Amino acid sequence: MKPTQTRKSVVIIAAIAVAAIIAAAAITVGAGGYFTSGATVGSGIGNNQEANAATVAGTSSLAPANRTFWIDTVHLDGTTNIHGDGKHPPEAFPVNATYPKGGGFVLTPPDKNGTWNFRSFTFSTSQIVVYQGDRVTLNFVGVQGPSHMIEVEGIATFPLTRGEIHSVTFTADKAGTMSYTCHVHMPNMRGEILVLPRPTGSSAT
Repeated sequence: MKPTQTRKSVVIIAAIAVAAIIAAAAITVGAGGYFTSGATVGSGIGNNQEANAATVAGTSSLAPANRTFWIDTVHLDGTTNIHGDGKHPPEAFPVNATYPKGGGFVLTPPDKNGTWNFRSFTFSTSQIVVYQGDRVTLNFVGVQGPSHMIEVEGIATFPLTRGEIHSVTFTADKAGTMSYTCHVHMPNMRGEILVLPRPTGSSAT
């Protein structure tokens, strides 16, 4: 093949590749045009889900939509021993430690074998992002902790026990932030919903 023909072939192949990429992007936008990303905070006992990140519900170009989230009640456990074990060196019990009031932190003294535990309650997921006008459903799942008293700010307050699922649905009609908390395990068992304003020109509810 002559050099001129080789160059023409390369140009044609490159043009085809670029066209394929553009077509793929167009199909992606046409199929929904939004993304969902997020992670959830793990319980520390095998439920290693979250890296304390936001769950993003969509892009600003979408019309209001239905958004559904699952929120587990979990706790993080730090268990060790004053004598040490195969995984940890000896760790003294923090006799002079102070923690905020509210039940969110639980310190268990050493047992007869020297094993002690520090527990912190949390939500998984602890941060959610939606857009103004979205219809939001929060499904609270009682995974750890025998009972909770959960409040979704301005919406509802309800008890939640282990093995139970309680759903709350509302329209995020105002931009800003709202919280969901467990009054039994304050102050650390708290989540936040960030409602982003929908830009002018997007469809409204």
